[in-house]
Amino acid sequence: MNNISNKGRYGTDVSFESTSGQWYVEGQKRDDYNGSDRWIILLGANGYQYSGVIDSELLLRMNRINKRNKIINYIRLFGGTNQYFISDSEGTEWNGLGEGIDEELIGGKDKILDVVIAGDGSWIIVRPNRIITRHGVSTELTNKLRQFYRNHQQRQQMRAAKIKIHDLAQKILIQLIQRERHNEEQREADRQESARKEHEEEVRRQAERKELEMKLKRKWDEADVFRQIHTKRLKTMVRVTAVGFSSAPGDAIVKGIGRDGTIELIKPLCQEEGIITIKDPRKDDSSHIFTLMCLASDKYEAAISLYHCACHDSTCHCTRALAIGN
Repeated sequence: MNNISNKGRYGTDVSFESTSGQWYVEGQKRDDYNGSDRWIILLGANGYQYSGVIDSELLLRMNRINKRNKIINYIRLFGGTNQYFISDSEGTEWNGLGEGIDEELIGGKDKILDVVIAGDGSWIIVRPNRIITRHGVSTELTNKLRQFYRNHQQRQQMRAAKIKIHDLAQKILIQLIQRERHNEEQREADRQESARKEHEEEVRRQAERKELEMKLKRKWDEADVFRQIHTKRLKTMVRVTAVGFSSAPGDAIVKGIGRDGTIELIKPLCQEEGIITIKDPRKDDSSHIFTLMCLASDKYEAAISLYHCACHDSTCHCTRALAIGN
C-alpha cells in the first residue's frame, strides 16, 4: 500500500484471506494527482495503515489506542488536512469541522454512528434514531433517510411488542408450572397424610382386634377350666384325694361344685370340710401348692387325674397336670 502511494497511485481494491494470510491490493494512477491525497485503512480491532498528511493529534490518538489494545470503531477524513472524526473505545474526537456541526456533535446524548461532510460543505450526522442535516443536503436524500428511520422505529416497536408479549407469555407459563408443581406437592402431601391416617387406623384396629382376642381367650380359658372339671367327671359325691387336705388317699368327697368353679370338699371320717376354686393358676401369686387327685368314674377315663392347685385362705386355683390311664 505504501508502494501504491509512492508510485503516485491510489488504492481501488484491497482483499484479505484470513485463513491463508494471502492479500491483494489494486491501485490506479490519477490523471490530476497533486500529491494531496490521504487515507487510513483500519486493520483488525486497532491496527491501521495510512498515507498522505494525517493530523498529528489523530495519529497520536490512534497510536495510543493501539498500544492500549483498545478498539477503533471508525475514522472519517474530510477535505482539509486537519479535518477528521474518530470513534473509539475512549469516545469520540473531531477537528476542523466548523461551528455548526460542532454544536450538534457536542449537544446530543445519543451515540454518533457516523458523520458525513460533502465537498460543498453540506453534512449529515447519523444517530441511532435520528439524523441531523445542514447546508444543502438534498430533500430527496433527507426524506429517504427519515423514512428509513420511521420504518426502523416501527420495526423496533413491533419487535419490542413481540418481546413483551413473549416475556408475558413466559411469565404466565412459569406461573402455571409453579402453580401446578405446588398443587402436585399439595396432592402428594394429602396422599401421604391420608396414608398415614389409614396406617394409624389399621394399627388401632389391629390393637383392638388383639385386645378383643385376648379377652375372648381369657373367657375361653376360664370356660375351658370348668369344661375340664365336668369332662373329667368331677361331680358331687366323687371320692378324691386333695394333697394338703386329705389325711389318706381317697378320704375326701366332693360335696358341691359352684358355677364359679368353687369345689366344696368333706372328709366324712374326720368330719372336716374345705373349699377350693378351679381357676388359672398363672394369675395367682400364692406360695402354697397342693395336688388334687380325682379317681376315675368309668373305664374310659383316666384312673387318676392330678390337678396342681395354689391355695390361699382356704381358696385354691387348680389346673390339670397329669392323667394316668388304667
